[in-house]
Amino acid sequence: MTTKLETLASLISSSSGSPLVYAYERPSTVKNCITYKLISTLPIRTQQATILEKNRIQLDCWGDTLSKSRALAAKMKTLLDLNKTSFTISYLIDDLAVKDLETTLFRSILDFYIW
Repeated sequence: MTTKLETLASLISSSSGSPLVYAYERPSTVKNCITYKLISTLPIRTQQATILEKNRIQLDCWGDTLSKSRALAAKMKTLLDLNKTSFTISYLIDDLAVKDLETTLFRSILDFYIW
């Protein structure tokens, strides 16, 4: 049985244009890529059992220019926001863009809930 993170990585990798995808950390030699990480998991419970898990996932869309970073972010939003095919549902909860001062790369940070 595949996990939601494995499904997410496979979905991103197989999308058109196939950006480089890494879990948790971007290799120092790669500029334009996507990293993903699990932020938290909240179990949805009844008195008898856990029926669902609400996972908060963060995608970092890295680019050497702001436009490349935002283009990757737009692609990921189209792929994942309100996706009911690959998951019970996934939806975007936050979107922001920053310039990483250490690497001088741009990073668009997307947070999703995935059920």
